[in-house]
Amino acid sequence: MGCITTVGKTILIILNVVFLIVSLVLIAAGILLKFFASLIATLLLGTVGSLDSSTQSDFNIAGVEDIEELPFIGDVGLALIVFGAFLFVISFLACCGACCKSRIMLIVFVILMSILVISQAVVGGLFLSKGSILHSTIEDTLGDKVKTDFKEDGKDAFSVSINLLNYQLRCCGIRDYKDFKDEKRPASCCKKDIIDGNDSLKKQQCTSDPPGPQAEFNEQGCYPKILDLALGNIVIAGVVLGLLLLLQVLEIVFAILVVLEESNKIKMRLAGASVTLTGLIVLGACLTVSARLAVMSIDLGGEFMKIAIVKPGVPMEIVLNKESARKTKTIVAFRDGERHFANDAYNTAVRFPDKAFWFLTHVIGRHYDDPLVQQYRQRFPFYDKIMVKDDERGTVLFKDPDNDDTLYSAEELMGMILEKAREYAQDFAEQEIKDAVITVPPYYTQAERRAVRTAAELVGINVLQLMSDSAAVALNYGVFRRKNFNTTAQYYMFYDMGATSTVATVVSYQLVKVKEGTRVETNPQLTIKGIGYDRNLGGLEMTLRLRDHLAKVFNSQKKRSIKVEDNPRAMAKLLKEAERVKKVLSANADHMAQVEGLLEGEDFRAKVTRDEFETMCKDLLQRVTRPLEEALKSSEITLGEISEVILMGGSSRVPKVQELLMKSIGRDELGKSINTDEAAALGAVYQAAYLGKGFKVKTFHVRDGNVFPINVEFEKQKSGDDGATAARVIKRTLFGRMNPFPQKKVMTFNKHFTDFSFAVRYGDLDFLPEEERKTFETMSLTNVSLVGVAEALAKHKDGADYKGVKAHFRMDESGILTLDKVESVFEKQQPAEAEKPDDESTWS
Repeated sequence: MGCITTVGKTILIILNVVFLIVSLVLIAAGILLKFFASLIATLLLGTVGSLDSSTQSDFNIAGVEDIEELPFIGDVGLALIVFGAFLFVISFLACCGACCKSRIMLIVFVILMSILVISQAVVGGLFLSKGSILHSTIEDTLGDKVKTDFKEDGKDAFSVSINLLNYQLRCCGIRDYKDFKDEKRPASCCKKDIIDGNDSLKKQQCTSDPPGPQAEFNEQGCYPKILDLALGNIVIAGVVLGLLLLLQVLEIVFAILVVLEESNKIKMRLAGASVTLTGLIVLGACLTVSARLAVMSIDLGGEFMKIAIVKPGVPMEIVLNKESARKTKTIVAFRDGERHFANDAYNTAVRFPDKAFWFLTHVIGRHYDDPLVQQYRQRFPFYDKIMVKDDERGTVLFKDPDNDDTLYSAEELMGMILEKAREYAQDFAEQEIKDAVITVPPYYTQAERRAVRTAAELVGINVLQLMSDSAAVALNYGVFRRKNFNTTAQYYMFYDMGATSTVATVVSYQLVKVKEGTRVETNPQLTIKGIGYDRNLGGLEMTLRLRDHLAKVFNSQKKRSIKVEDNPRAMAKLLKEAERVKKVLSANADHMAQVEGLLEGEDFRAKVTRDEFETMCKDLLQRVTRPLEEALKSSEITLGEISEVILMGGSSRVPKVQELLMKSIGRDELGKSINTDEAAALGAVYQAAYLGKGFKVKTFHVRDGNVFPINVEFEKQKSGDDGATAARVIKRTLFGRMNPFPQKKVMTFNKHFTDFSFAVRYGDLDFLPEEERKTFETMSLTNVSLVGVAEALAKHKDGADYKGVKAHFRMDESGILTLDKVESVFEKQQPAEAEKPDDESTWS
């Protein structure tokens, strides 16, 4: 094929060089006809001037040498220019395509040449066929023009040209003499002997109307005569047309051969590149889609929140707020009809403490009479007048400081804060974000988890998962050490002392095999094995102790008409200063607390030592190791099995806390290998990328742990010896303490034949301190009443065994329990088929 292609390419080039020359000649001829019509007319009609003047006069061709333009000559010129240009483009594409081996140019050439060949074949066939529609159309068009435009005595170019045509070709009209108006023939239609003789009578008879019997004129029309001359050698004309078409078809074939050869040369390259190209196309499409699918995480702390995003081209990254800070105050304030957030809201909280709302994590999902809510009111007495009870739900409502008729639920206020977090994330990502993973404390109850999810949904955030901050931290630690894990479980403890609480978490890491579709993949998995917590052990409580201490010192310095505790603004100023001093004492033995214009224009200054601070928090420090001990107890793992105790949370930086922890675990150092402020946000955003669309991240399974056991309780009727029936409450564990989730459970009630009810409640909470148990004002989660049991049993009593009522529960990735469905189950026994003789066919 290579030799044929080479020859074909050579022929292709030679033929199209010839056609290039022909096209240029056609274009030049067309230009002459179009723009130099008078010169062409002079050249073509010059011989007519040799006739004597009398002949010219008799046959109305006098002055023919003065005609400046022949009819249709300009149209013919334009047609030649267009056809020549078309032929030039085709020839140029063929030459360049063959020389440069351009597949695209040759393909275009093949398309255009095919159009030309088809057109030539159609037109040529019509032309060689004497009675074709092509000839009849031309005849009728020109004949009609003669009838309307020809003037016998006219000196116009058209009339003179027709007379000249009649005279030169010995014809009359286009079709015949009837083309002339009223069939009145011009003298130019007379026969040659009449033209050459001087017989006036014959001339008169030649032009008489109607023609007399002695009339002698040329009866054949000019177009049929021209056609006879043109088609006189029709065989030669057909052969020439056939050869021309054959050459053009050969050009098409040779061009296709060259294209195929070039395709074969790059076939191997295309085969290798096709996968890459396909990958790039898919990647481009994914990036186009995923560019709109950035996701975020919000580490929702009581005092601060940290926000992280991930989007195509941007790895996991902490979002900066408008002050370029990496963490943002979890606070919203109302002032002068506007909402304020972050530092602006915090500044408002110092000046107008009742107009700013923070530490909402203490009250969201809680009833107004809950001990935690009452503790919140005691800590922040300036809220006492604006906190009211929701009569319908029994939860907390906050009055708008500027309008008592406007009330906000804790979910609405939290939703405003989450909405601002998303705004920061969108500004940082420069695109819209809807999906988020939000962290919550692992000890959050079902009501608290649902309330946080509701807060997010109120502002249009799609919660991919509520993730415990313990699991988020553990995930962040694990993803960067996945190569260190194997099939043997490795145990770590994360000790997180934040602003509002302390949580100790025992986590196991190991490789597990999980079936993904039809494949079994081995990936690391973290499992929360044990959790211990203290809701009130954190930086906030230490700050409040220091605030109260500073208030006592200020009151003792001078007798005043009002105590500082009675002034909300002054107490807010002391709270801010206490927080500052606490941080300084983490690295210094003492520090000077000072507030300008604290109360009645008086400044305040007082020295605080670290020893004094530790004495204030003595009872708190005694509780530092309890979460650690409880986490080990609930995990049933010994301290010796723990590879490392890793610190988390800002308050873990307090030297005394670290000292007590090292003493408790009997080790010389604590793990400080992760960012205590940002690990939870980064772990959560990794999970968001895993759950979100448009991202491909390495699988790292997360199995969180259920802190509070959940039971199902129902009544069972029991008959006594005397025949009387008595109801007995049956308790069944649905999700035990530290059961992993997400997980599905099915509870079967196989002794109930009529409508009945069951309750879903928290189980045994004796492992919690008494103070913590009081926060569970009600143990009940929900009550379910089932109706229609007897009807279902009656409907299926024949031929089916009743297997009971099955309730399908699911604890999802967010740790939220739902009842998916309840169904009555019947098992129908199929009759055994009788044995058939060996020779009996089973075909029907």
